[in-house]
Amino acid sequence: PPHHSLTIKSGNDLITLLVYLAASIGFALFASQLRVANQRLKAAIGQGGVHEIGTDIIYLVGKWNINLTRSSVENTDSPAEHIHLTPIEWKVLAYLAEREGSLVPQRELLKAVWGDSYEKETHYLRLFISQLRKKLEINSAKPKHILTESGSGYRFVAKRVNA
Repeated sequence: PPHHSLTIKSGNDLITLLVYLAASIGFALFASQLRVANQRLKAAIGQGGVHEIGTDIIYLVGKWNINLTRSSVENTDSPAEHIHLTPIEWKVLAYLAEREGSLVPQRELLKAVWGDSYEKETHYLRLFISQLRKKLEINSAKPKHILTESGSGYRFVAKRVNA
């Protein structure tokens, strides 16, 4: 006989087995719901800042509504028109937006987006800030929303719109 066999000798054994199976299934479903709730909470909290759960965080940048909660960029006049941002572009933009109006030092932004070992890789920031400006600013050569503070860092300036 196999080593992992199950023998049911009485009705009580069957009831015990059914209760055990129901509890296992219930626990698995509960654990799954906890994972989903945890993911939603992490999305609501974001990196570095706590937000109101259930409220979209939207910034107006030129003709674009940047919805950090839903990770979307839509044209204010034509919501069907979207801009695609890469995951790294989203991380950079979200980190700056969560600190809207404040100077974010280069090293802090590098560590937040890429990790501790990248704190001196300023060329990464220049590249991604440039890409964001080309996508979001009316004139990327004269930005009004994603500003560079020479030798210090970056500042995100935008109007927050509550949805």
